[in-house]
Amino acid sequence: MNNLKFILKPLQLIYWVLINLRNQMYSTGFFKIYKSSKKVISVGNLSMGGTGKTPMVEYLIRLIGEKNVGVLSRGYGRKTNDFIVANKKIHSSSNLGDECNMLINKFDKITLACDTNRVNGIKKLTEHNKFLKTIILDDGYQHRSLFRDINILLTEMKDLFIDDELIPIGRLREPRCEKKRADVIVVTKCNRDIDKKNMKLIENKLRINSKQKIYFSYISKYNFIESISNGLYKIDENQKYLLITGFEKTAELVNHLNAINLNFVHLKFKDHYDFKEKNIDFFIKKLHKLKNCKSILFSEKDYFRLSDKLLNKLRKVVKIVIVQIEFDFIYDDKQAFNNQILKLVK
Repeated sequence: MNNLKFILKPLQLIYWVLINLRNQMYSTGFFKIYKSSKKVISVGNLSMGGTGKTPMVEYLIRLIGEKNVGVLSRGYGRKTNDFIVANKKIHSSSNLGDECNMLINKFDKITLACDTNRVNGIKKLTEHNKFLKTIILDDGYQHRSLFRDINILLTEMKDLFIDDELIPIGRLREPRCEKKRADVIVVTKCNRDIDKKNMKLIENKLRINSKQKIYFSYISKYNFIESISNGLYKIDENQKYLLITGFEKTAELVNHLNAINLNFVHLKFKDHYDFKEKNIDFFIKKLHKLKNCKSILFSEKDYFRLSDKLLNKLRKVVKIVIVQIEFDFIYDDKQAFNNQILKLVK
């Protein structure tokens, strides 16, 4: 491992120089920053995925109100390139990416758009819906060409950015010092019973400055949803389940399923895996080999990545259950966070 780090160190140094030069260009005004007439809330991280950006975006949508909020994303994993306004009746994950497809199916009244060029995207999004008051910039921390009224930086309690390194040795997209641009830092996936002493230790470790606010959040609930009725599904402890995941950090979900004594077999795929018909055929064969297995579990993102054709093929042989997570804040952080956001947008 040390030898590999030694080999990658020059590449990391080159990347560090380029990122720092880019950030200096924005900070000094050499690169222009576009300011929208709408309030912009950016949700992002320093590391490469897995910090809980989508649950945070969902929380903000519910807090602000669907009618008043727009969401702008690049639409990671989509097979389209240009600006697109999401329409769940005609678009799928191939048009929008799995996360955007999931959001547009959960929130009927939001205006959601995808564009890799965030400045172009926000201009076209506000032209499309002039009544929007607030726009959430999904995964926007590195998109400095667009001004944001509040910059929310997420980091996992068990994988703090302060303990990581810049790519290609670590998983950080920017140096740790760039946390200085955040107005709010949210520590996600905390232990439900974390105490104030440990919260203070984390705050000190992250070196929060006097202008920044820090909040602590956790996964408050796992819901099991029957995919056809969209109603709650009751887990049967006497049944075996097949769990399919196509995202990187599965430990929280797997630990929860073990904690509720679920009897399951886990098939893990890479992050944002694009499921094909051959995968569905493999799942069906696996189901036939498992005794008393009548249901298959997908995370929300994985479910919304599947085409109607693949879902229909699976439904002929098995019940599809969606695992949905709910996110909340620790102690009085909820009220403080809500007040800060609502004060901005209202």
